[in-house]
Amino acid sequence: MCRKIRATMIVLTFAVLCCCQKVYTRTWGVLMTLAAEGGEEPEYTEIKGYRLLYDEPDGENGFYKSMPRFELSHQDEGLITKYRIICPDGEVAEGQLDTENENLFWEGTAGDGTYHLSVWLEKIQIPEKPDTEPEDSDNEEPEEELPEFSEEELKTWEKNFVWQVDSTPPKIQFLSPAGEGWFRQAVLVEVKAEDEGSGIAGLHGGYGEKYFENGGGQLRFKVESASTAGKPIRIWVRAKDQAGNITEEERAIYIDMTAPVLDISGADNYLISGRNLELTFTVQEENRCGSMEVVMEQENPEGVKNEERLSQWQAANGGYVTGARLEQDGIYRFKFMASDEAGNKTELYRQVILDKTNPII
Repeated sequence: MCRKIRATMIVLTFAVLCCCQKVYTRTWGVLMTLAAEGGEEPEYTEIKGYRLLYDEPDGENGFYKSMPRFELSHQDEGLITKYRIICPDGEVAEGQLDTENENLFWEGTAGDGTYHLSVWLEKIQIPEKPDTEPEDSDNEEPEEELPEFSEEELKTWEKNFVWQVDSTPPKIQFLSPAGEGWFRQAVLVEVKAEDEGSGIAGLHGGYGEKYFENGGGQLRFKVESASTAGKPIRIWVRAKDQAGNITEEERAIYIDMTAPVLDISGADNYLISGRNLELTFTVQEENRCGSMEVVMEQENPEGVKNEERLSQWQAANGGYVTGARLEQDGIYRFKFMASDEAGNKTELYRQVILDKTNPII
């Protein structure tokens, strides 16, 4: 709501306002016609009027990012300074200053929107004496004579000011991606910016050395780079309104378009060996592994099957390894599976036969 502070006959120091200020003041010489006859020379009465001190806009494009404020000082005993303030919420504050050097300090408190200030001068109205008062010419005090100002000259002091305030930064909404996390392909970024005050002036965004912009409230671009060593790709978006308020948001995403690389060493596929075997299973992943598993199925010469899972993994050479030692005769079937955090999967199969028993002749 609007707020005013009025102090009579107190000269406030203009330095209380910020250093970027504007002063509106004028002085006019107005011709006054004397009532006496005889062709006397006319005299000029100086209109001191009022002095208005207010802040310059601290935003862009003529907008204020902080609440407007002004100081109005009445300068003339022969006139009245009147003012009217209309706030964004519709509340009206009005009044007058009628004593020389009387000051009004005002600061907006109704929030963002448009403030209107009107200032003008009016003549002092001297009330007429009642007809019933007895005439006593001996004791009657002489009537105070006030200068006559023309309506045309007074209108030159009628001034209207409009202050637009937008102190609220824009709002940014990510339409896609829905959140942070891992992705298996290029990511489409869609962003929407809204500003209920001065309006969106520009929307910018990017990642790495890529830069995109749009003068409207929507922005779309595609992130095609891939993460390395599990590090995120940081997407940034910046929205700016007409007043110069800025909002920035950032998201971290991970893009991994490559599946893990699997390797089995120690025996070729479908190998038949007459001696013990040592098999090594290796997973290489440029980012982060999600899961790793080796399922070993052993079928002995009698046809009995047994299944075992290898789960003892160790980090080595930027990857992970595990192993299996084959000592019993039989058929060994291996299913080697791994996936990364993005969901890329790789599978590898191997079968070997171990037969260390000599044939019976």
